[in-house]
Amino acid sequence: MARSGQQLVWTLIWLLILIFISLWIASISAEIYVLVSIFTPFVSGLEPILELCMKGINFPMFCSQNMKTGESFSRDDLDNGPKYDTQTNEMTEPNPPDPQSLA
Repeated sequence: MARSGQQLVWTLIWLLILIFISLWIASISAEIYVLVSIFTPFVSGLEPILELCMKGINFPMFCSQNMKTGESFSRDDLDNGPKYDTQTNEMTEPNPPDPQSLA
């Protein structure tokens, strides 16, 4: 019973973060991403900015996933999101977790 109560509280917290914070972060990140992506082929030092913007763009999805499961905040989840590969100019999906590490 205590676990479901915690999940409900975290679901409400994630809903508030989703509505009031993450949509703003995603909007600003998307604008910066578009502007910076124009210059990234010429200035390789901008690649970390693109990766940071992509994390910001994916933040609403991160909030929604945690809202659905009622999970608390975990930085590992945020770091394991999709990444931008500048060599191929494509998004790479995160690797699934190793089953042995979960045991």
